[in-house]
Amino acid sequence: GFDPELRSVLELATDGELSEIGSILYGR
Repeated sequence: GFDPELRSVLELATDGELSEIGSILYGR
């Protein structure tokens, strides 16, 4: 799983932020 800090950030992120993070991480 994710490390605790990253997981807490992901839980607090909005859907829009998750989309941005996903595109950065996965290059989509």
